[in-house]
Amino acid sequence: MPTGRAGPLPYLLLAFAPLTWAGNVIVGRALADSVDPVTINVIRWGGAALILALFCGRGLWTYRAEIRQHWKIISGLGVCGMALFHLLQYTALQSTTALNVSLITAMTPLYVVLLAWAISGDPLDLRRSLGVGLSIVGAVVIVAKGDLGNLLRLEVQPGDLIQIIGLVFWALYCVLLRYRPASIPPLTLLLASILPGLAVSLAAYPLVTPQLDWSREVGLGFLYLCVFPSALAYIAWGAGVKVLGAQMAGIFTNLLPVYGAVLAVTLLGEPIRPYHLTAAILVAIGIWVASRPVPATAGLRAGS
Repeated sequence: MPTGRAGPLPYLLLAFAPLTWAGNVIVGRALADSVDPVTINVIRWGGAALILALFCGRGLWTYRAEIRQHWKIISGLGVCGMALFHLLQYTALQSTTALNVSLITAMTPLYVVLLAWAISGDPLDLRRSLGVGLSIVGAVVIVAKGDLGNLLRLEVQPGDLIQIIGLVFWALYCVLLRYRPASIPPLTLLLASILPGLAVSLAAYPLVTPQLDWSREVGLGFLYLCVFPSALAYIAWGAGVKVLGAQMAGIFTNLLPVYGAVLAVTLLGEPIRPYHLTAAILVAIGIWVASRPVPATAGLRAGS
C-alpha cells in the first residue's frame, strides 16, 4: 500500500502523463475525419512498439521466461490499456465533442476507486473520497466553462456512451498495474504489453471501414501519438502508479481537462477565464488532500 511518503518524482510523473493525453484527445479529434479509429490505434501503438524495440527489443527474449510466466497480467494490461480503451475513445471522438469526452473522463477516479476496492480491497476512507470529490468538481468546472447550465444543455451522443464504457477498461488498466511483474524491466514490460494490444486492435478491423487520407498534418499527428502519449506517458504513468497506487493515479487524470484549457490558451490563443483558475485550484487541492500521509497514530489504532 502507498504510504504517502514518496518524493516528488512519482507525482511529477503522474502529472506529466495527462498532459500528453490531453494532446492525444486533440490529435484524435483532428484525425477523426481522415482516419478510422482502428487505424489510428494500430499506427499509434505499432509506431510506439518500433520505437521501444530500438531500446529494449532484446528484453523480450532475455525475459521470455518471466513474460511467459506472467502472460495473463501482461495481456490484460495490453488489451485494456492499449487496445480497448483507446479503440473506444477514438470511436467516441468521431461522434461526440471534445467537451463531452473531457467531462466523461472526469469520472475516472470513481471507476478506479471502485475497481481498486473490488479487486484489491483498498479502503474507501473519507480523506481519499474528499480528494476525489474535489478533483472531480474541478474537472466539471473546467468542462462546463464555469456555468453549470452548460452541463444541462449537453446532448447525449453515441460517443458519450462509448467513452463511458471505455473508461472502465482504463480504470482496470490502472488497477492491474499494481500486479505487474517487478522482475521485468519497465520498458520491456511496456513493449510486451503493446503486442497483445496490437493483436486485439488488428482483430477489430472487420468492425470498421478502413480509411487513411494521408497528409503532412496526419503524419505529424501520428508522430506525436507514437512518442508522447504512448511510449513516454505510459512509462511515466506506470512508474507513478507503482509508487502511489491506482487510486491516487486516478485522481491525477483530472488534470487532463485543466491541461486542455492551458493548451487552448497557449496554442489556440483562447482567453483565460476565471473558471480556469478556479478549476485548477480545486484539482490541485483534491490531489493534495488525497495524497496526505495517514498519521502514524491512526495506523497504530487500526492495527491494535
